[in-house]
Amino acid sequence: MESDIYLKTIISIIAIFLGVIAYNTQPSSEANAPIEMIVGKGKGPILHLKNGKIRYCDFSNPDLKILVRCYNWYTK
Repeated sequence: MESDIYLKTIISIIAIFLGVIAYNTQPSSEANAPIEMIVGKGKGPILHLKNGKIRYCDFSNPDLKILVRCYNWYTK
């Protein structure tokens, strides 16, 4: 019984110590990845969003070869 309380105490101290380390750690570099997203329902047109710009794209399917046609980028 004593060993069980001792083990729980040690594990709790280790968990608190690791939590403090994780909370105080800062990222080593800032992420500069471009933001890009494609929005659609699977059928019909899609919207392509990238770095604050948006463009409209639609599909055509002649003879099961999918062709994508995208239009000019628009800014906010």
